[in-house]
Amino acid sequence: MNLPEAESTQMVRVSLQKENNTIAVIAQNRHGASMPAFVHVRWTGKAEEEGIDTRPVLRILAIGVSSYEDPDLKKGVQFASKDAGDFVNSILRQKGAFYRDIEVLRLFGDGEPYTRDDVLRGLDWIKKRATNINDVAVIFMSGHGVTDNSNNVYYFLPRKANLKRLVNTGVRAADIIDTVTYMHGKVLLFIDTCYSGSITGANRKVRTDINGFVNELMDTEKQGVVFASSIGSEKSQQVESNGAFTKALTEGLSGIPGSVKYRTNDITVLSLGMYLADRVPILTNKMQHPTLPLSLSKAQGGTDFTIGVKVKDLP
Repeated sequence: MNLPEAESTQMVRVSLQKENNTIAVIAQNRHGASMPAFVHVRWTGKAEEEGIDTRPVLRILAIGVSSYEDPDLKKGVQFASKDAGDFVNSILRQKGAFYRDIEVLRLFGDGEPYTRDDVLRGLDWIKKRATNINDVAVIFMSGHGVTDNSNNVYYFLPRKANLKRLVNTGVRAADIIDTVTYMHGKVLLFIDTCYSGSITGANRKVRTDINGFVNELMDTEKQGVVFASSIGSEKSQQVESNGAFTKALTEGLSGIPGSVKYRTNDITVLSLGMYLADRVPILTNKMQHPTLPLSLSKAQGGTDFTIGVKVKDLP
């Protein structure tokens, strides 16, 4: 809604679900966006008697790029597509257990994104689908990520990425941040990107440093809770047939009882973070340490929240 510059009062009609609702109001002008103001509306009806399933819906955008055309990009990410598939399979177990439904857009395997536009279409899909404040949206990205030294911009690289033309062929951090900013409900990002040492030797002005990107995503004006595979310029390691981060992540999402941090049946943002903090260094002989949401953004209400439950029918 566009408002006049002078002080005014406006009325907006909002459709509510037959469950507890949280309404977030964000003011925005050319200078940026405000902190959200929250209104919590309590549902006093009897959902069970009316046959209403009040559990949230989960929407997933899963991206995995392993088959790069640039020969300098082919090393180091052979399991990225498999990681995306394993992540989706692990969280699909939560359908019926915690979520009433799960929707997935798969951009990996035969459908892995060839171009920047393919990734942008995926980001647009989840932004348009994530419209309910009570639901959960997840973006998982696995592949190469680089930081351009000339302008200190982080890029996620699709299959046809060209290191000499990052602006036109890479997915900028701003594209991902803009998507997260305007999504509704709880938003989680899992970023498992690496930067092969072979690229460093290609004599090109690119490097790996995910810190700046993660810091922007964790900005209190954004809505996303971020998990990244490594800190700073650490190279993401591979273990068996997965990236170490994704291997630990799929264990944690399944409620593997390998960490003493799991005290209840619920898998929460912070309990998952604590499991990853323990598990990833063990898997990589302390060569890799994930970036974790040890404190939650004000945009998420400043409290821990549940994203799944322990699944008992593990293989």
